[in-house]
Amino acid sequence: MANKVGLTDAKIAGLKAPAAGQIELADGIVPGLRLRMGASGIKTYILRKRVQGKWLNVTIGRHGPSFTLAHARKKARDLLVDVEQGKSIARKPGAKRQGSKGVGTVAELYETYLSQQIEGKKRSAREFDRVFRKYIEPELGDRLADSIMLPCGVCFLRLPY
Repeated sequence: MANKVGLTDAKIAGLKAPAAGQIELADGIVPGLRLRMGASGIKTYILRKRVQGKWLNVTIGRHGPSFTLAHARKKARDLLVDVEQGKSIARKPGAKRQGSKGVGTVAELYETYLSQQIEGKKRSAREFDRVFRKYIEPELGDRLADSIMLPCGVCFLRLPY
């Protein structure tokens, strides 16, 4: 018999990292929302949804003080609404994710940043682009930008505010 709730703040706080591999816990409130935890102890929320006959895993964000279970549920619901409206949340190379305002992948936002802030303004634009394409894009390019949590005081892109 399936557990109705699945995830709670207390349950998440009490989780212990597996010795090897990773574990996933499903949420009983938002279908497809899962908490994944690896041997390192890092807890990440994902959304698993079948789209056009294929399973799609979308990383929502890393669990922490600024991104809680409530935030993950809200973001997962928004993504599910996008899927039901026929919008793409695919993570295929070159595919554009169309979702709620303010949501974009790192690669999509980088293209805007490059054209508006770097090209034609900095002599190092080619080197900046090379470093991004070689190191950052393969690791983070297809992730939602607002789901990436950096250690306090660290920023790999100086974005104008």
